[in-house]
Amino acid sequence: MNLFNVLVVDDEPISHKIIDDYCKEINGLRIVANFFDGTSAIKYLQNNKVDILLLDIQLPDIKGWEIFKEIDLSRIVVIFITAFENYALQSFEYDEVIDYLHKPFRFSRFEHSMERARRIIRTNFKLDALQNNEDLIHSTGDKGNEITFNSGHKVVSIKYPDILYMQAWGNYIKIFLISGQIELIRKTFAVMEGESDPFGFVRIHKSFIVNKSFIERVIDGGIKVQDCILPIGRNYLVNFKKVLNHI
Repeated sequence: MNLFNVLVVDDEPISHKIIDDYCKEINGLRIVANFFDGTSAIKYLQNNKVDILLLDIQLPDIKGWEIFKEIDLSRIVVIFITAFENYALQSFEYDEVIDYLHKPFRFSRFEHSMERARRIIRTNFKLDALQNNEDLIHSTGDKGNEITFNSGHKVVSIKYPDILYMQAWGNYIKIFLISGQIELIRKTFAVMEGESDPFGFVRIHKSFIVNKSFIERVIDGGIKVQDCILPIGRNYLVNFKKVLNHI
């Protein structure tokens, strides 16, 4: 079993207590440090390995995302925690932010977020391995309502109705499934946009294509898909409104 190092940065002691109790209920999580301000967290992150960063946005000295300028985020996944829901969309402007917990959050929601974090960490490691075998991750074409591609030494087929949304990730695309799994494919986002459009998908952001069937509600500047809030980019807003009128 993999052990994931968790760092908690929040200015409220009660939040630390709740998160500590929640982590004790989930196998494979280890809180390595707790901080109540951003400056102390930066110093720790510059010298220590962390897998999951639980980060309050409204810290006493800086905004949470200002920490990103001072640390290497290449091996960290970030989950924002805050009482201010209006920060949710801004948080997803950063690729490293994989979820947003709005206080107060229940254990079930926290557990879901941690499992999501672990899946993405494993996916990132898989990406590192596959980058050494570029010919093993390319798409082999679409068949009916499926995406078929080589991943490692196996052929993977994904049905479009099983996809929640897709996220651009450098030269790759992360495909988030309703099962909770995440698959990787090497393909341009523009090509994926065209191929997925006939199956009920719409591009809402430079980094996101979403399955219209799973849009639960529209909020100011974004949409809710299951437990995720995804941003709508300015350049895609007009088209999204047109699509929305036909849902």
